[in-house]
Amino acid sequence: METKGLSPLQINGNTTDNWKRWIQKFEIYATATELTTKPENIQCAQLLYRLGEDCIEIYNSFEFKDGEKDNYNILKKKFEDYFVPKKNLTYCRYKFFSSRQGSESIEQFVTDLRNKARECELGRNITNFGQGRRMLHPDGKLQETTSGDEERRNAQPSKFGNGQPPPDDKDIHLVTWTTSSTWENLQHM
Repeated sequence: METKGLSPLQINGNTTDNWKRWIQKFEIYATATELTTKPENIQCAQLLYRLGEDCIEIYNSFEFKDGEKDNYNILKKKFEDYFVPKKNLTYCRYKFFSSRQGSESIEQFVTDLRNKARECELGRNITNFGQGRRMLHPDGKLQETTSGDEERRNAQPSKFGNGQPPPDDKDIHLVTWTTSSTWENLQHM
């Protein structure tokens, strides 16, 4: 069985990102090797073995109820809870809406915005922000918007807040929307 490229989880640095990438690789490996068709105790053993020595120490600190130790989803969730802290959605959304394009290309910037939107759990729209959202335009000005139902139904997305593209890619501070779909705007850029 070929396992080259599936290194133990690095628990130094950004453990949240490290965990997310590692578990994604492990699940690809599990599918490719048909590990997912094996009994759960084998899946758990493979997970622990592939995680590495440092994670065995973490595993030993977990508390399990009867019958949980050999449940792959429960074991994975315990590691997820350990490595991925609870999100502060307010701060996460602040970071999203205050994003500015640096020296990266527009494509890189949009990819970064998409990832931030996903991290902020924005979903397919931003109507869950409640009353009085502030949107940052490319020119740096704030626009107050309300989240009334009528306005939400009638609002049209504006690609760059004022409906006009900025004169230069370097001038893009944040792609904004009046009251319409964040995700649709990101997908159409």
